[in-house]
Amino acid sequence: MGNVYQHQGKYDDAVRMYEKSLKIDLSTIGDNHPSIATTYHNIASVYDDQGKYDNAICMYEKSLKIKLSSLRDDHPSIAQTYHNMGNVYQHQGKYDNAVRMYEKSLKIQLSALGDNHPDIATTYHNIGSVYEHQGKYDDAIRMYEKSFKIQSSVLGDNHPSIATTYNNMGNVYQHQGKHDDAIALYQRAVTILVDVYLQNHPDLATIYDSIAICYDKQNRHDDAAAIRQKSADVRRSLQQVDTIYQTPTNAIH
Repeated sequence: MGNVYQHQGKYDDAVRMYEKSLKIDLSTIGDNHPSIATTYHNIASVYDDQGKYDNAICMYEKSLKIKLSSLRDDHPSIAQTYHNMGNVYQHQGKYDNAVRMYEKSLKIQLSALGDNHPDIATTYHNIGSVYEHQGKYDDAIRMYEKSFKIQSSVLGDNHPSIATTYNNMGNVYQHQGKHDDAIALYQRAVTILVDVYLQNHPDLATIYDSIAICYDKQNRHDDAAAIRQKSADVRRSLQQVDTIYQTPTNAIH
């Protein structure tokens, strides 16, 4: 039930259900069982969703302590906890801590999964995101390229995750003032998203806006205006879809 409430965004209810489960488990299987670690992990996830980051780290640490004592050191579940702690630290802007957790996760993942697994691509991508926030742009590109290499190998050339990586690499190049490189990557992302979603996805509008910023930096103001119109058209289309789905069924005559 905790999972259901969490998916519904009813976070206080989710925590209450998880805590009830935890109380029962502690009384029946003790305080060092993998199931207890899972419940702590789930509570931490709710706290992360709520923005209660210190509470989330506290719960992840409790989960990690049990896992380290009851599972082998290279167990994927331990990698997942390190990874999630990295996410929390990134949300807090504690970037050095985030990288340290991601690297611990990555070490286990490489040992357990090999070097060509989607989870490893995700970890490289998240490290790239941290470096981007830190202004370590060359390091960010290096991590995004590692992520891209795995993604293109296991997901194919036309997967939305690859569009996300193209977009994020484009953002880095934009930060560096390499606007032609940024535009080229944004356009690759657009090509994928249009192929997958047609013109009906909010990420398209965001990328169009990013391209417009690059055009303005290059004094290509007419091109910027045209691409902003595309962004506006996407948002207008999405609003119309939302309106259709929000229309009461008894409003049609």
